Amino acid sequence: MPPHIFKRTFYSLTFLALAGCVHTTAAVVNVPQASQAPRRVVVPAASNYYSLTDRIVKKNSDVIIASWKSVNVDCTTNPYQVLQIKKQPLHGTAYLADYSVFPQFVENNPRSRCNKTKVMAKALHYRASTDYTGFDLVLVDAGGPTGEVRNMAFRIKIIE
Repeated sequence: MPPHIFKRTFYSLTFLALAGCVHTTAAVVNVPQASQAPRRVVVPAASNYYSLTDRIVKKNSDVIIASWKSVNVDCTTNPYQVLQIKKQPLHGTAYLADYSVFPQFVENNPRSRCNKTKVMAKALHYRASTDYTGFDLVLVDAGGPTGEVRNMAFRIKIIE
């Protein structure tokens, strides 16, 4: 195969994967024993495909670029089983922190009564290096309360 065709095919497949066209999930549910309560086990995705999300932030600021929460009908929260930064940014720092937020469910959702109560969530914070402008990337793996795993790539543009 000529090098230019291989290169074009490689880049096409890479862009499709980064554009979120390919998602991977895996979950295993343990069969409960007679004396055990059922529990979920998250199996990390077996691929390196990431859904891509773009963010624009101002330089020298600490911003939340994503957050995760799961709310039950009784307004309690489910913790995420896996939430980790897979790759730190090259031109800044990223960290996960707890915070509370008012949910925003639509009126016909059974959880809409929870909109008046703050619930716990996890936030992904990002801060670029001092006076840096340009691009950065943070990779995050999130395993939800139901066992699904999402690989996410946050492409960040830092502006003046």
